[in-house]
Amino acid sequence: SSPSDVATAHPWQLPGDAIFGEFLSQLHATPVPLPLSGVLPALTAGHVDVVLGSATIINALQWHTRLTHVIGGSRAVLLGATLMSRSVYEGLPAAQRTILDTTAAQAHTRLLHDIRASDDRAYATLVTRGMIETNASAHDAAWIAVATQTRHALVGRLYTQALLTQAMTAAGHP
Repeated sequence: SSPSDVATAHPWQLPGDAIFGEFLSQLHATPVPLPLSGVLPALTAGHVDVVLGSATIINALQWHTRLTHVIGGSRAVLLGATLMSRSVYEGLPAAQRTILDTTAAQAHTRLLHDIRASDDRAYATLVTRGMIETNASAHDAAWIAVATQTRHALVGRLYTQALLTQAMTAAGHP
């Protein structure tokens, strides 16, 4: 439930995931890098004992069959977007850009709601299947500190300080 718990565990890391790799580094954890297809066998063999994933993914990949605990509440951010080149977007007539913007906003809102509802159902399934819910909220400040350290450690490697500041401000965390 706390960052120090992960330091003594064997967390799975998707190879090439620089952000989660840095997060684990900030936790002083030694990751076990594996492709998705290697996680279930590693869980079975006891080489991995911590995974990060949504309840939907944990159910779909059947990792729940080898895990005993699940942290309650959302702890991760997943991003989605509608992407197109600036030249194509700016080449659309103003009325079409307005329609695209409005439709995309509506679709994103609906999709966010649907994904959250689906993951809530998947979480309930994990608990029904016997996983033990762990409340990590007592350690929220420590988790936030590690996330902050991770973001700052990645400045200059994955993004600039200006981009980090802009993203944090847009997220309501100046």
